[in-house]
Amino acid sequence: MKIKMYLHLFDGAGAPAAAPAGETAGDGAGEAPKKIVYGIQGTEDSSPKPPEEPVEESRESLYKKSREEFKDLFQQEIDGIINKRIKETRGLSESLEKVAPLMDMLSEKYGIKDSKDFDSIVNAYMNDPEQYRDIAEAEGLSLEQAKHMRELENFKRAQSEAQNRANADATYQNWMREANELAEVYPEFDIYEESNNPQFTKLLQNGIPVKQAYEVLHPDALTVRISNEISQKQAGNIAARQKRPAENGLASKSGIEIRNDVSKFTAEDRRRAIRQSQQNPGSVRFS
Repeated sequence: MKIKMYLHLFDGAGAPAAAPAGETAGDGAGEAPKKIVYGIQGTEDSSPKPPEEPVEESRESLYKKSREEFKDLFQQEIDGIINKRIKETRGLSESLEKVAPLMDMLSEKYGIKDSKDFDSIVNAYMNDPEQYRDIAEAEGLSLEQAKHMRELENFKRAQSEAQNRANADATYQNWMREANELAEVYPEFDIYEESNNPQFTKLLQNGIPVKQAYEVLHPDALTVRISNEISQKQAGNIAARQKRPAENGLASKSGIEIRNDVSKFTAEDRRRAIRQSQQNPGSVRFS
């Protein structure tokens, strides 16, 4: 019994000794021997890593930075706004001075004491049937009928103007949305600067999208964008190929056989992998 127990310690003793890690192995049929290496090669982890999320600055911080960097431009913009308001106020004052005599006459006609009470004066004028006499005579209507007809015409005109303003607002908002999207593709794009170009505004008015209008007038920018997209795609393909781990049992031209799939290891492979790890700590690594 003791002899049988001792024999278990020498299982495989009659077979050829296993080659240490890094030694060559062949199939005995004249095939050139190959050096067997276990595990994923290289010191860096080739497994894909999630990209680091950029730290976004707050909108307030970005605004302060832009104000400091473009302080002169901000000042020019503020000065322009102030000058525009002053000009508008001056124009309004001049207009009021011109219509003042007319308001005095109307307030006196309708018995309104304050000539600056515009609401009362306008209301009295709109309800005065005498102003509709010419329309009534021309259309064969009574003064009351002529008044109602004029009211309907004014209402229709107001509705049409409101619809036009709504359409204009919707078109403007759509242009701004397209401009913001385009600025992500072309950082140098500025909708306000492009609006100074009559050709650009004409394209927009004809229903051409902002991106297409910009690329029509700036073919060089379009060429650069396409070239960059092709370069990025090629770089991505190269990086993807470089990240692919060597397949288990794949023989390279240098005569090295890499084995990294543990599920396919034989007992001999496991012994060799352990020996390789002992001889060169950290050299054996599996996915």
